[in-house]
This record gives sequence, structure tokens and C-alpha cells, in this order.
Amino acid sequence: MSNSGPLAGTTVLDFSHRLPGPLAGHLLSCLGAKVIKVEDHIFKDPFIQDNGPFDQSFYHWYKELNQNKELIRLDFSHPEKRVLDQLLEQADAIIMGPPEKKRMILGLDRSNLELKKRPMAIIEPIAGGGRSVLHDLNALALAEILPLYIQNAPLDLRPPFLPWAGIIFGHRLALELLANLIKAKDKNGPIFQEVALLDAVKEAMTPFWPEQLRKNKQTRFLHNGLYPCYQIYKTSDGGHLALACVEEKFWLSFIDCFQLRMTGQDRFDTSGVIRERIAKHILSKTYAECCLLLKDKDICVSTIDPQATKQGE
Repeated sequence: MSNSGPLAGTTVLDFSHRLPGPLAGHLLSCLGAKVIKVEDHIFKDPFIQDNGPFDQSFYHWYKELNQNKELIRLDFSHPEKRVLDQLLEQADAIIMGPPEKKRMILGLDRSNLELKKRPMAIIEPIAGGGRSVLHDLNALALAEILPLYIQNAPLDLRPPFLPWAGIIFGHRLALELLANLIKAKDKNGPIFQEVALLDAVKEAMTPFWPEQLRKNKQTRFLHNGLYPCYQIYKTSDGGHLALACVEEKFWLSFIDCFQLRMTGQDRFDTSGVIRERIAKHILSKTYAECCLLLKDKDICVSTIDPQATKQGE
């Protein structure tokens, strides 16, 4: 657990579970806060409950998000009051998680926390949009961002490769907690704040596909493959090149490195011709050959080992 950083000396009680709240606690611990994760010893975080053959990656997510926290498990139905009182007395901030009924038992209800009469930031993750529950895909759809992904996805349509809505929400929760911690110190009392998943996703993502672009039906941009200079190309043995040579000097270095007869302006071709030429050329080379060509070259090209994308369970 970190004992240095700008939040050293700050104690956060993390009563949340799954992804957003624990991610917020993780980010705060990376900044030096002492984060104590408090779980029900019977109904533990769903990421580590016995779900049979359910997605086993959740166990690894749980481990990564909570490895720098102090873990305390209590009986939420009959908690040890002395332990809870000690936790609440040292807390500068709380990330909520338990339902209202459990909060009353744990002393996390608003009326009890207001009695503390000292600076404390209490944030509560909620779904937003008039909904009581939302999963990642729901939030992306309601924020009107998912159509952009769908229009550019392959025929074998699957969800985005990471839970972007939850990741954004986790960052927003951490930000809101810090902002309210400042406000609580000014007030010299507790500050309570609901933070909505849907609002967080809208505020973070819609600026990058705003209303005007939607009206224009523009779904192709630099960052999702409009130009050949910003693409992912496959090698003959299943490796890949992540090409991001937007600036002319990097593009010229790239085409010189791979002996491609092209101009600087070709990097912005939208016909597909240049992209296909590069794709065919890279496909004629192995991953190792590409690595050798790029050795000691300071350009915006990254190689991805074939083993890194080999399909597994």
C-alpha cells in the first residue's frame, strides 16, 4: 500500500463493488491515499463470488483493483460496532455501495454521518437517466455513443473490447471525491454527492461525437481508421503494426523504412487504395522482419507480437 503521493494522509473507505467504485479507490491509492475496502464477509464483491463457469477475468480485475487496499470483511447484518466506529472516525472520504437498509445497520446513513461534524466527502455511484441499474453497454447506448461503434464494427459484431463506460465512471468518481473533499474542508463538515454513470459517460464521450457530426452522419475519423497513416496492419505470421504516423516527418520515415513509393500527402488518402497497398506490403513480411526494419527508428509505429493476439479462453 502506498504511503507517499499527494494524497498521503488521506483515508478512504471503499464500500463499493464490481468495477467503477473499486477503480476510483484504486486511482486514489495510486495517488497515495490509504484506501480500506470494506466488504460483507458473506456477500463479498460479486467479482469474486462463486459464479461457476462465469467470466474468470473478473477475479483478476478484482485482484488488480484492490491489491493496494487494506481489506476488511464484516458481517453487514450484525457488524461489530467498535470496528465500524474506528473506521468512520479515521475516514476522510467514503465510496458508497451498500443499499439503504444496510447503510442504516452500518451507520452509513446520512443522518449518522452528519453527526461527525468534520470534513468528509461521501460519494454514491448511481445509474442515472431515471434508471436504477445500468450495465456498460446500456450506458453507451443511452449516451448515443454505441451507434458510432456499431457503424464501424465488422460483420461479426461484438461489444467493445473493454468496459469503457465503467472505466470512465471510475475516473469520474475519483474526481468527484477529490472535488468534494476540498468542498468539505471549506465547509468543515460532510458533503454528500450522487454521481451518475450515464452523466459521466455523456460528459466524457459525447464531445468526441457531438451533435453536428451526428447530423452530418460522419462516423469515420482519424482515430477509427479514416486514413492509412493511422491504422493497424497485419504481418504474415499474425503480428501487427500499430501505425500512427500522422505528422509528415514520421510518415516519410515510415515509407522510407519499408521502401514504399508514396508521397507525404498519401497518408491522408481516403479512397482505400493506399491503405490496401500498405496492408499488402506488411502482410508480405513477418513480425520479426518488421521489428528489424524498425529497430532504433524513432517514429510512431509499434509492433504487436503474434503471441499477444493469439486467441485463448
